[in-house]
Amino acid sequence: MNSLQNIVHEMHLQAIEDEMLAHEALIDQLDQAHQARITRINERFGFNPSESTPAAIPVADVTVPVVFGE
Repeated sequence: MNSLQNIVHEMHLQAIEDEMLAHEALIDQLDQAHQARITRINERFGFNPSESTPAAIPVADVTVPVVFGE
């Protein structure tokens, strides 16, 4: 490649890297907003995850008959 092609190639790579960094920043912002929303919902319903342990959900023992062919 000649020097002009190298410069254009480097500019293109830099643009791609800048776009990736912008996407990463957006993902971080969305994650923070999501965590804040979860916190608000937990507060609204009086749930404090740090003080609670998940309750076991009982599951019925169910047997489903399987029919092969007709």
